[in-house]
Amino acid sequence: MFRVRVHRRATRTLDDLPTATREHVLDLLLVLEDDPVPIERFDVKRIHGTSGWFRVRVGNYRVIYWVDEESRVVTVERITPRGDAYGD
Repeated sequence: MFRVRVHRRATRTLDDLPTATREHVLDLLLVLEDDPVPIERFDVKRIHGTSGWFRVRVGNYRVIYWVDEESRVVTVERITPRGDAYGD
């Protein structure tokens, strides 16, 4: 079992999401506790050029997170509209 941590920035975005999208993201967070890369259930992709970083498509939003296998922690860094997902 993994512990899921959500960065404050992602929490603020989560609070502002449309209800249906927010519920899908919350479902994802529950699944990440058991399976940090749930490829069969969600559209999970490894972020190229990184180690342990993934993105999940949830409607028009992307959930960006990283997995620390050693400490068994999944950290959700960002929840962002698709067009803003990969820039800073």
